[in-house]
Amino acid sequence: MVVTYHTEIALVSRGIDLIPGMWTWNAATSAMRMQIIIFVSGFLLERTLRKSWGVFLDNKLRTIAWPWFVWTSILAIFLVIGSWGFGGHTFGWQQVLDTYLSQYTYTWYLAYLFAFFVIARLLTPAIRAWSIPVLLVFAQWVGDFDGWHTRFPYMLALFFLGELVARHPQWWDVLRRTWVLALFVLVTVASLVAGPLGFKTWYTIWSVPGTVTFVALLVLLSDRITRPIGWLETIGREAIVFYASHLPFLKTASYLAVILGLGRWPATILILSAALGIPALLVKLRSRHRAVGWLYEWNPKSPAKPAPVP
Repeated sequence: MVVTYHTEIALVSRGIDLIPGMWTWNAATSAMRMQIIIFVSGFLLERTLRKSWGVFLDNKLRTIAWPWFVWTSILAIFLVIGSWGFGGHTFGWQQVLDTYLSQYTYTWYLAYLFAFFVIARLLTPAIRAWSIPVLLVFAQWVGDFDGWHTRFPYMLALFFLGELVARHPQWWDVLRRTWVLALFVLVTVASLVAGPLGFKTWYTIWSVPGTVTFVALLVLLSDRITRPIGWLETIGREAIVFYASHLPFLKTASYLAVILGLGRWPATILILSAALGIPALLVKLRSRHRAVGWLYEWNPKSPAKPAPVP
């Protein structure tokens, strides 16, 4: 969802027409693309809070703050190089600094995630649970759409909600009831339809049910209802790799599409292939080569060597 949205932005900014259905898809998923990532990331909270303060903070600095710095830096380099070829040297030192400080740089997700883990560590489970409706109401009341005054409390509420669901795995049993399943499908469809119809869905209370039901339906389709937590934890871990890596390669592919004079279909295929294929390759390389692991973790462990064949 995030990749297709950024692909739309890249195509429009390069003056390339969108393929049929892309705008509709991105409008439909606007209420849940980042929300799902944050909500699922909350499933990781309960386990990580069992660690001591020192181990906890060291882990988050190495695995969240570090990739934020690395990939924000890589993006800045790509933008500087791109501006030389297409923007007339318009990306200077001030723009580089803004890349690190702006809430609109795509790596804001990692900065928020680091802050969420630290905040959660300071609060009791009861306070985290009861703060969910307070945070959502506050975000709705502020209502600055994509500003951090709304986005931060809204996403923090979803993060805590993910943890709350993870601490009560028996709640997934409701998916076995037909009327509950029908209700979840209805809510998900309504959430998907709202965007294309022009309703404001970003960071609003009304988008929360659609996010939760969408994830619940994914769990149902996975045939892992009896053990959904582990499956979602895996998604949460690998999401950082894909999310952190995709945009620089997406931007580069969009520049290449312009140079080659590609039409909307080949340009879209090229951009999506780069934005999804290269991060997928990096996931594999990360498990095999320590140098690649440095892109996502400070001082990563050396990959385990395969056992010799007898």
